[in-house]
Amino acid sequence: MQRVLSVYDWQCLPDGEAAVISSDVEHLRPVRLRVNAPSPLALYVKTEDCEDAIFLAYVQGLDEIQFNITGPYKLFAIGGELWFDTLDGTRADVEPVDATSFTSIVERRARNPELEIMERKMQQNMERRMAALLGVVGERLEENERELLAARTALAAASAAAREQDSGSVSSDTQSEQAPGGTGGQSGGE
Repeated sequence: MQRVLSVYDWQCLPDGEAAVISSDVEHLRPVRLRVNAPSPLALYVKTEDCEDAIFLAYVQGLDEIQFNITGPYKLFAIGGELWFDTLDGTRADVEPVDATSFTSIVERRARNPELEIMERKMQQNMERRMAALLGVVGERLEENERELLAARTALAAASAAAREQDSGSVSSDTQSEQAPGGTGGQSGGE
């Protein structure tokens, strides 16, 4: 699909003639040039700074060329008729439709110095309370850790004592089974 857009913006440049694109911008600027050539042709540009023309592109059909240039320049084509469209060298002045503004900047009001002193004291009191609360919480955590350690130690001691007692009763049962007058699985009397 070829997008020609507005046909009224296109200008015809006959073979061998130059189109002068004037601009009051003296620094390097980008230029976008849309061209439409019915036959193959070479496109050149010439500035006041250069004596010779600068070759831009070889075009046929609808194409877009972008380049950077300073100041006014002359555009010409060799090999046939060229139609071109560019916004370079044209001005568009934009004026606001309505000067009504719906925003406003509010000036910051001065604060009461007594209120600032009171807020500072409240902040200091809160920081002191938080430090005290953190100290109490820290002591309580240490106390809980000590209690937990003591409970684990007592549990380990009780567990060890229970294992010793179980191993002592198991060994006495084993000895009685091996004894000659014991009940080692046989019935004793007739």
